[in-house]
This record gives sequence, C-alpha cells and structure tokens, in this order.
Amino acid sequence: MSTKTKTNVIVSHESIVRPRLMDESKHVVGKQLQAPREPPVDLEKKINFFIWVLTIMLIQVWRDLKTRRWFKPLQRDDVAGHYFYVPIGRLNPRILLSAPHDRVLVRTIPSSMTRDYEELDDFSACAEREIVNAGSNNYGGFSRSEHNSASLIESTLRLLPFNPAPIELSSRVHQELAAYIGSKACATTTSGFSANLLAFQTVAETAKQLGRQCIFLLDAESHASMFTGAFINKRATTHRFKHNDITDLDMAGHLSPGPAILALRRIYNFCLLIDEAHGFMALGKGGRGSFEWWQDRGYDCPLEEIDIMTGTMSKSVSCIGGFVSANGIYTAALERQRALQHENGAETLSTVALVRILSLINKPKFIQDRMTTLERKASFVADCLAQAGCGILSSRGSPVVCFPVGTIQQASRFHEEAMQRGFAVACGVPPATPLWSCRVRVCIFATTSWKDTLDLINMITKVSCKLQIKGVTSTVFTPDILPKQHPDDPAIVEQSIKSDASLCSYVEGLSKKYPGGDLEGRAPLSLPQSQEAVEASVKAFYKYGLGPSSARWFYGTFDVFIALERRLANLYPSLEHHSGRCRAMIGTDAHTMMLSLLSACTNPYASGIMNILLIPTTAPRAVQDGANLNRPRSDTKIIYYENLDNLVAELRKLSGAVPKLYLTMYLQTTNDDGSIVDLPATIQRITSEIADSIRLTGLRLILDDSRGLGKIGPRHLGYLDLMEREHGVSFL
Repeated sequence: MSTKTKTNVIVSHESIVRPRLMDESKHVVGKQLQAPREPPVDLEKKINFFIWVLTIMLIQVWRDLKTRRWFKPLQRDDVAGHYFYVPIGRLNPRILLSAPHDRVLVRTIPSSMTRDYEELDDFSACAEREIVNAGSNNYGGFSRSEHNSASLIESTLRLLPFNPAPIELSSRVHQELAAYIGSKACATTTSGFSANLLAFQTVAETAKQLGRQCIFLLDAESHASMFTGAFINKRATTHRFKHNDITDLDMAGHLSPGPAILALRRIYNFCLLIDEAHGFMALGKGGRGSFEWWQDRGYDCPLEEIDIMTGTMSKSVSCIGGFVSANGIYTAALERQRALQHENGAETLSTVALVRILSLINKPKFIQDRMTTLERKASFVADCLAQAGCGILSSRGSPVVCFPVGTIQQASRFHEEAMQRGFAVACGVPPATPLWSCRVRVCIFATTSWKDTLDLINMITKVSCKLQIKGVTSTVFTPDILPKQHPDDPAIVEQSIKSDASLCSYVEGLSKKYPGGDLEGRAPLSLPQSQEAVEASVKAFYKYGLGPSSARWFYGTFDVFIALERRLANLYPSLEHHSGRCRAMIGTDAHTMMLSLLSACTNPYASGIMNILLIPTTAPRAVQDGANLNRPRSDTKIIYYENLDNLVAELRKLSGAVPKLYLTMYLQTTNDDGSIVDLPATIQRITSEIADSIRLTGLRLILDDSRGLGKIGPRHLGYLDLMEREHGVSFL
C-alpha cells in the first residue's frame, strides 16, 4: 500500500505458471524467460490441417441438414464452437460410470453412433471398460475415501440437512481452514470461479474503505475467473502484464516464482493475490500450495505474506466448492463480504463438502504422505518422458505434466490413441495454446499404482512415436527402474481413524439441533420421500464420490448428469410446445452461471440489429454484474427499469433511433412479496408498444425461478408448472 499515491495496487497470480525448473537443485526464480515460439510448419502440413478442419465443419453442416435443426448462436463466438470444437469433442466421447478415481469405469461410444449419441436413450449397448485416469484434476487422489472416512460421509448424509449446512459447522470450517493455510479469515464458495469473484470484490472494497484507487495487475494469461473478478469492479483499473513472457499459464503446469514475487512485494508493498486452484492439496508437504512448495526447498516464502489466497475443492479434496482466505487489512473486508453473502441468501457449500474439508485438514500425517507420494510420481513421470525426448513444459514435481504435440488434429489423435490403449489424458488447444503447438496434459494422482504409472509412461512414448511427435524416440521403461516402496505408516491410519471418529460424534451432536432427511421431512417432501432421497444420495456417494474433479475433460461426463439433464429438458411441456426440443444444463454455481449467461447476452446479436437487455433494478447482483461485465458497445444497450410503465417509457425513447432490435428480458417469476409475474401480459404490453415504430426481430426470455422451484405448482416444480395447470401448455 503506497501512502504517497494513495493507490491500492493488487498483483494477481496463479500458483502454476511459466517459470521452468531445469532440475531439482537449480530453481529459476524470477528469471526473464522468452515466450515459447510456435514451431515452424511446412506448407504441406498447413494445407492438410486446414483440409481436416474444413472436413470437420462440413460434417457438422451435413448433420444439421440431416436433422433439420438449424443452429442459432447466442453470440458470434458460438459459431466456432458449434461447427468445430464441439464436433472435435464428439470424435471420441466417453461417459463416466464411477467416481473419478485413478481407475474409472467408462462407456465408449462406437464411431457408428458417435455424432448422434445425444439422440440415444439407452447407452447399454456401448462397451463398458475400466481405464487409467490421467485426465481429471484429482491430484491427491482424495476422491477415494481413506480408512473410515466413507462412514463419516454416510452419517453426515443421513443425519444432517444437505443444504444449508448448520451455521456452527460453517463457522468451524472457516476457522480451521484459515488456521491450516496461515490466514486470519476464510470464506467458502460454491465454486473456484466464484471464489475469485469474491476475492477481487474483497480487495476492491478494501480500497474503497481506505479511499484509494484500486489497480489490478493481472498476468496476461490468468484464468477467466480472475479477469471477470477484476472487470466486475468498475471502480478499479485493470492492467495486464507479461510476467516472464507467460503465454501458457494454466495449461502447462509451471510453478509461479514465489520468492521473486515476494521480493517485489517487500519493495513495493502491493497486495498479493494468489490463486492456488492447482496448488492446494497438490503442492507442498502439507498441501498448502506453491509457497509452501518453495518453503520446502529452503526459500523464505511465508504463507502469512500472501494477502489473499483462493482455491478450489474439486481439484483438492474432490468435492464441490472453493475458498478465499485473507490476511492483514483484507481480513475485515472478507468477513464483511462473507456476512453479506449470508444475509443475501447466497448459495452455500453442502454439509457433506464442509465435513469432508474438516476431515481432511485434521489429518496432517495423511496429507504429508500423499503429497510426498504425489511429488515422487510426478517427478518420475516427467523425468522418464524427458529422457524419451518429450518436450516437457512443466516444472519438475508439478502434478500436471505437459508437453506439446502439434496441431489440434494431433492432440485429438493422441487422445484417441490413448483411450484405445486404456488411458485418459487431457488436451490443451487454441485459444489456450498456440495454433501449431497444442498440448497434452497428464494429471498425476498420488493414488495411481506404480505399475499403472509405468504403463502410462510407456503408452505416451509409444503414441508419440506413432504420431511422429518431434524429438520423441522409441523408449521402453521396465519395472526395475521403479522407486523402492515403503510400508504404510500405522501412525497415519491411527490419526485418520481417530480424527474421523471425533467428527462422527460432532455430526451426531449437530443432528439433535439440525435433523436431516433420515430424521425429518421438509416441504415439499414428506418423511418417507426425504428418506428415499437420502438413500439415493448415499448410493450416489459410494458410486460417484463427492465431486467430479473437473470431469469436463471427459466429453459427455457422468451418466447420471446426462440422465438428469434429459429429465430436466422434458420437465415442462409448455417449453416444448413453444420452442420445440429443449436442452438442459446443470451446474454447481447458479451465481456464476447467471453471470456468464447475462454476459453472453450482451454480445452483438447480428449486424444491423440493436441488442437490448431489459433488466429490473431489483435483479440479483449476478445478473447486473453479468450485464455490465463487457465493454459498452454501440449495438448493445442495457435498460434498467423499476416497473413495467417505466420500461415502456424507456422503449418509446428508441422510436426512430433504431430500425431493428432484438430484446433479451430477464424476469424473476416470483416477487419478494410472493406475487407471481403475469408473463403473457408483460410480453404483450412490451411488444404492442413498439410494434408500430420499431421492427422487433426476436425476444429472448430468461426466467429466474429460484423463488418458485420447490414451492409453487402442483408438482412443486415452480412457475411453469403452475402456469401449465392454470392456463394449459400454450399459455405463452
């Protein structure tokens, strides 16, 4: 904090970035490295690549023609996704049937039905097999319940409400997690994305309280959530910088130069915000992230000097959620933001996620053993692949081992070849990578057996040679090079069992004040229905675990997700009557989904058409933040209105100013006072007022039923359920 300029400067960094460790004894700290240049590609390869791209796009066009379903993009950028990136994913889709452990059950869909798999109602004809999972972000392997922890989770599901969690439990997690990572305050969120939004809001509010200008300095390749968090805060100024010429931040698995960053902080006294999304429970002897990793090597990197830290639970403890921790002057601001979230009814972490966090951080010996094993395996994989000639981009010991393979066609072929051999890996493609230098990302798990680890290495070298990846030579690694194994320490098991037994007693005590689904029915469910739901949740836990561990790397994701999305898509006959076939998408964080949706809706609709968003002044913060996220454009306008009369007056002002317009209208179906919105009358009023003076090319409705779902309608399915009963399916 500079007392001369009265400017609050925030330097934001992810923990896994570009600086490269040449070997374990010589660490590159703050050295200026050149950005990797795209390799030279001859004309013939370029021509062949673009022919392949054109073929993929034409196949998708033919698919659209065959099904007579014309693609209507929400924004211009969606065109590339529909005609190229999504078809690429469809080349080799998989459906997960089990938790994202080091070995996972999948169904692979044959090429004869690959492009039309979304039309299938039954996947049982598709082959089921077990593969080695090196594609999920389950670094510590904590998706597998250790010792007696599964019994603890089952008891939690049976005895306590799923959500919201008891306030005492949330408070305890905040206190103990803050203490574990060396912070004064902590808050949990429903996703890692929303954790970064909260972190940047905390910094901006601190600057406001101090009466200082807020300046965000972000690495040019920071995660989208960090830029979103910065851009939402309109009072702040955001600048990008090329730290060590980083061009491949999240994909490559490099560690940030913690000592160098802290040295600068001690000189300039800026606020340091570190995103440990890939570092928490993956780096450092205690799993505390990149700064602890540097501490282990003798560097002066105290965690207490990190002003704000964020992390995710999906990549660390294998459940859904994120966290923000704060030190110094940012402590009070974070606590205020946490209190505001509670007062405004923001989404909260589930009870089982909170209990799982407590269970894990109270097992220091177990964590240290896992982190030691993880680093040994990650270093072993990187060393072997480097010896075979792979151009390893990652830091030694990073749980993400990354190397270039060429074009997206090469990456896709590599992925397919690996799957055929029984291994899942992840790929990095443009715009996250250079066009001619796509990456393969191998995620190392602490729980992967040494045999599977060795087989993974040999698979990578074989596939690389088959695809003629530059520099890789035919190399076979034999079991005699595997490190010596050590017997399990009984003290680790003893500490783990004792800790979980104590937490079981704690859960039983909480259940007397907060009885769960096995003990008490809650509207709209009766007690038998509640007990049935609990049984289903217990079965789901034992089959799928507590979270997907970033299973987005598996195109198609879990079978249960597909089943639920199909059920939701067919839930309301009125939607199908009005729009035809519907699709549904589920997510863990409604706030972020709404923010992203509104942000997308502010993009230009089409050339020569004014895109207008209609948003009530009472709309939730996520809606307003999303609408204001992008830079103002001449072909997009946002109208905030207090009531319908006010909205009509604003629309009349457009008469003569714009010949054509497209409307996007956000509505909450249920008002604060419990009254229900009259949707047909609202639409009729708006369209009739502008019909004479402006050509309306279309109207997009965003219905927020968060206050109605589970409360109104004959089936308790919300607003549309109620309207269908009272007015029929054609009420729109």
